[in-house]
Amino acid sequence: PVDETVCPDAAPVQACTGPSSPVEYLAQLASVAQYDKSKRPSCGNSTFAGPTVVEVQLRLTQVNQVDQKLGHVTVNGYLRAWWKDPRLAFNANGSCLEEVVLEGEDVSRVWHPDLYVDNLVSITKEGGSLLEISPDGSVWKSEQITLRVKSPLNLGKLPYDRQRCKIILASYSQSIKRMRVIPRGGAIGEGISGVGVVAPAMTSAVWSFEQGEGAVDDSGFEVAGKVETESSWDYLTLEFQYSRQPKYYQDQVIVPSVLFLFVSYIQFFVDPAAAPARAMLAVVPILIMRTMSNHVYQSLPEGSQRMWLSDVISATMFLSVLAACQFGVVQYFQLREKRDAAKLAGLQKDKQVAEKLCSACKDEKISLLDMLSRCAATAVPDDKSAAHNAQVLLSIQEPKGEQQATDGVACSSPATPLGSCRSTAPKLTLEEPVRSSGSHRQSELSAKYNMSEVDLLFIKEA
Repeated sequence: PVDETVCPDAAPVQACTGPSSPVEYLAQLASVAQYDKSKRPSCGNSTFAGPTVVEVQLRLTQVNQVDQKLGHVTVNGYLRAWWKDPRLAFNANGSCLEEVVLEGEDVSRVWHPDLYVDNLVSITKEGGSLLEISPDGSVWKSEQITLRVKSPLNLGKLPYDRQRCKIILASYSQSIKRMRVIPRGGAIGEGISGVGVVAPAMTSAVWSFEQGEGAVDDSGFEVAGKVETESSWDYLTLEFQYSRQPKYYQDQVIVPSVLFLFVSYIQFFVDPAAAPARAMLAVVPILIMRTMSNHVYQSLPEGSQRMWLSDVISATMFLSVLAACQFGVVQYFQLREKRDAAKLAGLQKDKQVAEKLCSACKDEKISLLDMLSRCAATAVPDDKSAAHNAQVLLSIQEPKGEQQATDGVACSSPATPLGSCRSTAPKLTLEEPVRSSGSHRQSELSAKYNMSEVDLLFIKEA
């Protein structure tokens, strides 16, 4: 029978040499007098004639928040760096370790680049650091971080805008003479090369992360890094694009603004006499649009930046205000029409009185305005006894004596020239303003011309 507890092909285990754990490796490293973690790694020829090349890459895992008002973007991911330190090389043949992995505080016991984020707002290290050393001295470092960087947004096409988040990295103490910072697999010096950002497929209710030509496939994307040299320092820009999903602003802002604009124009089909209904249709949409504009600006910067969404709201609000102005103009002319109609109705009612007054003016050989100017009546108060409070300067007297003719020609003759004889019609004379009692003068006017003080005042006002 076969003994299943023993592997038949098992080879005898050979004893390994060298450190068998990271602790032993660090102890061995510390015993080497020439290793100093404060010094940068030497070149491959064991000299410091050239700079140390550090490759950097950000593995993006999530976009946590985009603060449009402040222009801050918060991302979560792993910041990775690669470099080579010949002092850390060890013999892999017969070694107990294929690679040395350092974690936590042990990472600080070897040299690593002092990278910082130039546009940093805040940084949080979510987990520990991991550093992996290969037998040839190649080093790989990774740490999980949450970055909040300042990356202003261009909101000109909001809500159909596309943004770029930039994370700018550089060495804090090493110039290009001592260290060069490049993207992973990139070229030394200024330009776009390598892979600066790599990310898996990410989903968001607000943003989409299509990178265009930079996309690898549906499972994620890769974006090249860009190096710029300024004042003998390398600045590596890691950036990625993200575009807004406009459905929220379409459903909650754009469509309601257009609909309320239509509501404000419904007043054109409402009877102009229905002032309350038209006022409501004119004012309420403006108030709603103003509230909507305030809500939009709660999450947007209050600067002078032109935004398409803001222009849409302002345009619809302006058109609604024009509709409200049209309502005001219509109401104004309606009031004027009512006053004119009241005057016309009064004139039509006192047509006979006006004709008698014109006849009296003809007899006196004066104009109607001159006749009315002789009246210095006071304004008629608005009460039930307005006729009793009117003041009239006009009195009517009968001429004394018989009708007289000039040059023997009777005034009643058709051939008599106008003005060549004295009229026999009653005369209108002026008196001082008196407060009429509404009895004697009213009866006198009614008897002679059938005109009351109120009739004269009304004709003068008209």
